[in-house]
Amino acid sequence: GYHPATVAIFVSSTQIMCESPPHASGLGLTVEVSTNLGMNWTGAGYMFAYESTAQLDYVAPRQGSVFGGSLLKLTGSGMRNTESLSCRVGTISHIASRWLSSSATSCQVPAHREGPVPL
Repeated sequence: GYHPATVAIFVSSTQIMCESPPHASGLGLTVEVSTNLGMNWTGAGYMFAYESTAQLDYVAPRQGSVFGGSLLKLTGSGMRNTESLSCRVGTISHIASRWLSSSATSCQVPAHREGPVPL
């Protein structure tokens, strides 16, 4: 079916950036590029896959050392075993995560200043 084009932002002569439009999970769409308002499109056939967002229900332990090293166990649903599986603690993103199952993952907390942080 037809899917309207999204606006791309020029980054360099070899890179553009665009936001994926909403779409049902479990499906993929072909990604193509036009440089002349949609008159012609590339034909590389690269696919972009949509996935469900993981749901986080519980985290243990609820506190740890400011020096880091605590192993968090996160439980919920939709945890996918991918190379990009990661945790975010406060403002620290892309913390390597270990996939345990579709309902659990774990990650080692880095050092952080004292106080509560969002997960």
